[in-house]
Amino acid sequence: MIDRELEKLRQKLIHFCNAENISIDAAERQIAPALLETAENILGALYEEKDREIFNDKALRKQLGLKSQQRNQKRCLLTMLGSVSYHRTSYRDASGAYVYPVDQLIGVESRQRISNNVCEALVSESTKNSYHAAAMAITGGRVSRATVLHKIREAEPRTACVQKKSVPVLHIDADEDHIKLQNGKSKNVPLISVYEGIDRANGRGSCRNVFHIAEYGKNPEALWEQALEETERRYDLSKTKVYLHGDGAAWIKTGAEWFSGCTFVLDRYHANKALKQSVSGISAEDGRMYQRQLRKALYNGDEQAFSEVQQDMLYRYTDHAENIWKNTEYLRANMDAISVYSRDSEAFNGGATEPHVSHKLSSRLSTRPMAWSETTLKKFVPIIAAGGCTFEPKETTADARAAKNVFGRAKPTSKPFAANSLGAPNPDFASNLLGGKITPLYRILRNYV
Repeated sequence: MIDRELEKLRQKLIHFCNAENISIDAAERQIAPALLETAENILGALYEEKDREIFNDKALRKQLGLKSQQRNQKRCLLTMLGSVSYHRTSYRDASGAYVYPVDQLIGVESRQRISNNVCEALVSESTKNSYHAAAMAITGGRVSRATVLHKIREAEPRTACVQKKSVPVLHIDADEDHIKLQNGKSKNVPLISVYEGIDRANGRGSCRNVFHIAEYGKNPEALWEQALEETERRYDLSKTKVYLHGDGAAWIKTGAEWFSGCTFVLDRYHANKALKQSVSGISAEDGRMYQRQLRKALYNGDEQAFSEVQQDMLYRYTDHAENIWKNTEYLRANMDAISVYSRDSEAFNGGATEPHVSHKLSSRLSTRPMAWSETTLKKFVPIIAAGGCTFEPKETTADARAAKNVFGRAKPTSKPFAANSLGAPNPDFASNLLGGKITPLYRILRNYV
């Protein structure tokens, strides 16, 4: 079977090489489908052969307490190589539970119809595009939008493998995205970004070694505890100076309590925004003057000078008193977090809160009209922040547990498997199943002995 499939592929390749049109476009149209079709057929034949080998080893089946029930039960699995189909045999163990040894051998869960790699690709693609677009990009539309949603709810955020190191400075940006729920309410999704500073080239800045943490529905204490644990997993903080950038919200300032010696810095975007809004409605000339005076007082940490400018603005522009008071009091409350810029030049090397939220969360969660369920957000937001997911379903079904119990009672068999019926003798099964040559089947079944 395998030789026949390889020969068919060889003939197709020869035909293409002898054709007049050998452009890359033609190769993509003709060769790629042929390769995938060959892979599908070979895998299907391979798994059916493994099923026959298990069925023919009566001594092993007797020892495992397996009684064959029905042969040639078809199973289809959507993979990155295409749709792989094979027929296998079902068995009953001593307890009466159904088991499928071949499914266990190739790592397929009960009722699983999509491979783990396809699931990961679907979820990762959905962090950038809609469920429908993800299904089309990864599977050509062979799965539905609902399937993508279900896989998101089953996935876990990717955990980066890192080597712990020590750095002199870390910057932490904290902000939030505003999203709509399906019940019509608005909620905030917090985002924490940790990096080693900003590298600047050609007038553009990029955060060095940045990683993100985002959760939906988690209280600030738990969120910052998670951020500290993830940061300590990457860095030795004993000699690290930490700067926390944000808009001064209470949940953000809570983060300064979790990092030893942390300095809070009001990020420049929100500082400049408040300065501009404080002079909104004032004449352009006076507005520029008051902005200069307020900025100078803030950077010098001079509260008296700041109050004098504020009172002058309130006296001259009574019609805008509410707006002036609101924004200048916000600036006064964060004066220490602004004056740090004049005391410490390193404070300028961070504070990219808005770009982080825009690129990481808003681009997927809130820039287009959409409404989210809280169940989905709790699973999806951490995956978006991590930049990908892992998909390792746990064996919780009754037949999977029964299969493990059955294999756990097994003892080595003395009868070797039959020769490979696909063609020449299979060297992997020339020896005892659970002794001699280390084969893939040996590694699978050995875990249960």
